[in-house]
Amino acid sequence: MRELTFVGLSDDHLLLSAADGQEYTLAIDERLATAVRRDRSRLGQLEASADGLRPREIQARIRSGATAEQVAADGNISLDRVRRYEGPVLQERAWIAERAQTVELRRPGHPVTLGELVERKLASSGVDKDDVEWDAYRRDDGRWTLVLTYSERGGAIVATWTYDHVNRTITAFDDVAKRLIDDVDEERPRLVALPSTPEPESVAAEPAPPTAPVVQESRPKPSVLFDPEPVAVEPAARTRRKRASVPSWDEILFGAKRPED
Repeated sequence: MRELTFVGLSDDHLLLSAADGQEYTLAIDERLATAVRRDRSRLGQLEASADGLRPREIQARIRSGATAEQVAADGNISLDRVRRYEGPVLQERAWIAERAQTVELRRPGHPVTLGELVERKLASSGVDKDDVEWDAYRRDDGRWTLVLTYSERGGAIVATWTYDHVNRTITAFDDVAKRLIDDVDEERPRLVALPSTPEPESVAAEPAPPTAPVVQESRPKPSVLFDPEPVAVEPAARTRRKRASVPSWDEILFGAKRPED
């Protein structure tokens, strides 16, 4: 490596010379000015931008599911540079995958989390939990795709769900995912119409004690007698009621009684 010496300035260039008298020029740009100030963080951003991808763009692609090798190849940058920025994003993806497994799924009896249900079903199929791997990557609409990869019968099987981290809902995306939660209602709980006024609680009446059956005694019906010649009944004689007598003036004045009629 040849050592150069600063000679002077020429417009926006540095004039440099070598020991053998050969002269060189170096353009003064933002990267050179940042390097002279020893601002390493800003210099790293400028170098990544010069390579075609900024650190934020690298992390966005890792978050969306791309591997470090894919990002390095597509951005024409070194793999070491991608590794420098992928660590925090991979931790975020792992945390999202763990949170998605804790979503409760409704089923008859009691709720169960996605992780518990999948673990039971895979164990019943003879799948070793060491061969199970969870991952998640973010979609363009802000939701996440939850990915389950496991080995069965010598082959790799992948199941995917759509996970809404804000609303804490999860939906099967393919047939494998549906089969793993086939007895679970994934929909949101539906509203049930309630009566406008609450009905009073009905009190269960105590059952009446059993009673012996009533046996009715059969009695012969009375026979009706007919008199061919009914006897006439004479009406009772009317008694004449005696009218009360009214005293006369003589009886009132002189006390004399009037002769009876």
